[in-house]
Amino acid sequence: MPIVTLIIDSLSIPPNIKGCLKTMQTDYDLEREGKKGANGYLFFGVNKIINTKVAIKFYYWGGNDDYHFEPQAMASLGAANVLTVLSAGMAGKDWAYFVSPYIGNGDLDDCRSKSSIDALLAIDIISSALHGLTCLHQKGFVHRDLKPDNIFVQNDREGMIGDLGSLRKIPDGENNVLSSGHTTLYRPPESFATKRYDARGDVYQMGVVLYQILGGLFPYDESSWIPKSQMSLYNSIVDDFDRTSFVNQCIQERICKSKAVECASLPNWIPDSLKRIIRKATHVDIDKRYQSACEFQVALSNVRASIYNWQIIGGWLLLEADPSYRINMNPFDGQVYKSRNGQVWRKDNSIKGDLPALIAGIEKGLTRR
Repeated sequence: MPIVTLIIDSLSIPPNIKGCLKTMQTDYDLEREGKKGANGYLFFGVNKIINTKVAIKFYYWGGNDDYHFEPQAMASLGAANVLTVLSAGMAGKDWAYFVSPYIGNGDLDDCRSKSSIDALLAIDIISSALHGLTCLHQKGFVHRDLKPDNIFVQNDREGMIGDLGSLRKIPDGENNVLSSGHTTLYRPPESFATKRYDARGDVYQMGVVLYQILGGLFPYDESSWIPKSQMSLYNSIVDDFDRTSFVNQCIQERICKSKAVECASLPNWIPDSLKRIIRKATHVDIDKRYQSACEFQVALSNVRASIYNWQIIGGWLLLEADPSYRINMNPFDGQVYKSRNGQVWRKDNSIKGDLPALIAGIEKGLTRR
């Protein structure tokens, strides 16, 4: 497939970055600009010598060495399931960049937009990301900004933690750092009152991510977090800053009342064992939460073998087993179809009821076998 060349002069980016990209064309075939550059600019390309795909992130540093923390951390950690840095450099006096491996499947938000994520896939992705998080914690770091678009999917089932811009080292003799003001939606409840953040805050955020990718209600639309009783007040606010502050306050109240993660909104086919894990990981009481990423990972490993892996494929709720079952979700007709050894699908009239009853009846029959 021919390489699509990025037309650098057509980009709306600072001149120093344009100049740097032109210089980098000696070593890289630059293909496209990314849409998720956060507070900087993101580009993708291929190394001409070793034919390796890379991501190139430019960020503003303006002479303040503290802004180099993210690439420095990525280069020094060497942690499994944490995105690493291949090289870094300057782009004039105000901008710098670093090069990291390109993760072809994108982040969890990208994956969710393409198709639903079944329970076993979610467990595998989050478990591997938790392994990376354990490595970070063992080295004395906390991430503080874990969310779907900061977790990348490698080799289809492996989670990689990225975007280390909020990463902080816990000082010797202490067990927490200042909380981050980024992304109110994912902040752990204790961080609002104490303004502090420890490893269990990362556990909370990973629990929210698991809940979200399994289909739990967690809208990005800010108005969805406003109580109906306060909607008129929200609509009357004209200033954007005041509006954002009002929304963040509403979100904070939901989080602190343990109402941001509502397992009742998860699809009917998500088992209770997985819902219990999510509730514990996101518990409002920090001492009742999993006390480490490793403990969270072990809990997921312990339930994995017992989970029936329902999947949504082409409008059907499908369970590949012996026999396999499927239910037409579009439209839902209350009818179960069964297939043995990949043969023709036939109606199974022995199981009736609404969707939860159908799922329970199928799983009960398989358990008896």
